[in-house]
Amino acid sequence: MRRYIDKLTSDKYGYTYDEVSEMLKGLGIQLSGSRIKYLLGELKKNTRRRHKKESSENKSTTSESMKSVTQPK
Repeated sequence: MRRYIDKLTSDKYGYTYDEVSEMLKGLGIQLSGSRIKYLLGELKKNTRRRHKKESSENKSTTSESMKSVTQPK
């Protein structure tokens, strides 16, 4: 649903979060525009943190693997 809301609020479609809120009320979802904006921001923050953490873990694992391959026994 996040992708749909992002798409609707993009410059291409130009809906506001309050307008999206009204659309969602038609589906039985009661969220204010400000709450939708807040929740999407939280999702984006958490996704960035998770990607950053995974990226740093992959780098450390890769560098450790390279050390074991390049070091003579």
